[in-house]
Amino acid sequence: MLVLLAISGSTLSATRAAEPLELRWVYLQQNLQVAENMPKIEAVLRTAAKSGYNGVVLADYKLNILDRVPDHYFKNAARFRELCRELKLEVIPTIAGFGYSSGILAHDPNLAEGLPARDVPFVVKAGRVV
Repeated sequence: MLVLLAISGSTLSATRAAEPLELRWVYLQQNLQVAENMPKIEAVLRTAAKSGYNGVVLADYKLNILDRVPDHYFKNAARFRELCRELKLEVIPTIAGFGYSSGILAHDPNLAEGLPARDVPFVVKAGRVV
């Protein structure tokens, strides 16, 4: 009985593993601002497409500060986008990431949450908080 259960369980899990996943994404953490990165990026995308991937998660910090990047960043980003279209790869950009959130705070550091302070004297001496 145990052998039969073990065989049927392994057959069932093998069947499930053979079903293709609907979303097959590759994670790409690259800097599109650097033109020298583009050949490496293109190679990864072509390999992913040939391997059956259908999306690319682009992790580039500059996506959080697009108002501060040089014009050539957008040329490289357009080249990236066109290659993804050619290869039928959906682009999933990572923005507003968790953690330090420096991309958000770069625009307004006052968005950083501070700890509440009650009944704490703030003393200034010679123009400095002590």
